[in-house]
Amino acid sequence: MSKLTRRNFITSAAALAALAAVGVNFAIADEEKAEDAYKFDNADEVTLADDKKITVGASPTPHAEILNGPVKEILTEQGYELVVTEFTDYILPNTATEQGEVDANYFQHEPYLKSFNEENGTHLVPVCAVHYEPFGIYPGNVATLEEVSDGAKVAVPNDTTNEARALLLLEQEGLLKLKDGAGVTATTNDIAENPKNLEFVELEAANIPNALPDVAIACINGNYALDAGYTVEDALAIEAADGLAAKTYANVLVVHAGNEEVAKIQALKDALLSEKTYNFILDTFKGAVQPAFTIDGEGAEAETADGADKAEAGALKDGEYTAEGKGIGGKVPVTVTVKDGKIAEVTVGDNSETQGIGSKAIEQLPAAIVEAGGTEGVDAVSGATVTSKAIFTAVDEALEQAK
Repeated sequence: MSKLTRRNFITSAAALAALAAVGVNFAIADEEKAEDAYKFDNADEVTLADDKKITVGASPTPHAEILNGPVKEILTEQGYELVVTEFTDYILPNTATEQGEVDANYFQHEPYLKSFNEENGTHLVPVCAVHYEPFGIYPGNVATLEEVSDGAKVAVPNDTTNEARALLLLEQEGLLKLKDGAGVTATTNDIAENPKNLEFVELEAANIPNALPDVAIACINGNYALDAGYTVEDALAIEAADGLAAKTYANVLVVHAGNEEVAKIQALKDALLSEKTYNFILDTFKGAVQPAFTIDGEGAEAETADGADKAEAGALKDGEYTAEGKGIGGKVPVTVTVKDGKIAEVTVGDNSETQGIGSKAIEQLPAAIVEAGGTEGVDAVSGATVTSKAIFTAVDEALEQAK
């Protein structure tokens, strides 16, 4: 399990023990249950001051870095004063928010938040999901997933939370299949299909990097990979941004119940979910931290739909058009060739995207975009969400030029 380092989600031994003790069901079965989790009886009212000062409790990295970087810049331009108090434990930020000592906090995922409320009688609610730290499959004595042989050893964490994330990632990459409904509580007992007869070596998460020479592949928490000197680019695969684990363990902005719609909290939310913050996360943490949101308005989603609509309308001039998107490794140049008013070819130029991860999107998406006549309806490649979005953005910008 993850230790209390600067880079991790809340997956400490104490937090996980608390989660197990109260029997928290990590998976959100449906919207009704999700809403019920934040319905409180006899909640004390904590009314935030209607002023321009926003106080937030946060872990140092990446939370405080994100807040003190792009978020503070945006809020300052809007006339707000953002004051970030750094905490190195996972109790005080929540008690301070409950008691109104800070307006909000940003350090935890929802399973921990729900457990904390149940154990402590607090009345805290999530406002939005901001980021997650992807679990990765790292190479041991093989160089690619295709080289994993029958009976190969695979190292996975031995605690419930992180073992489930590892198994979900292995399932994402087609190495096994879990029983229906296993979700984020899965263990090796929930493996329904193991076509390569993989042997699972269950270890303390912190020790898994040391075991790499003795196994074919290993599933490692992002913070432990960083501590061991690895980067996300070294991974053979990472959790997809739209996968169950990433959604479940995304770190959230939290306030006392009843303060979700307060003007300054909404301003803070908007700043956290801004394009500037999105780009800061990608540029600063080089894939070790991933945005848990897509860009609206002038960002990737809006551009994708807009570009696709124009392509379908046939209002395109013949020619070659080049644009760039932002991937994990930097700029991703894309050239779109238009012939007879339609997309005839999409090619991705030289880039620094991760082989075996981002390269999957580069290999698969151009043909899919040509076939679809644009980016609308084309899904991001699992495990390569950032590279996929970079390609979508570049294609749509190229289509803008072809109007």
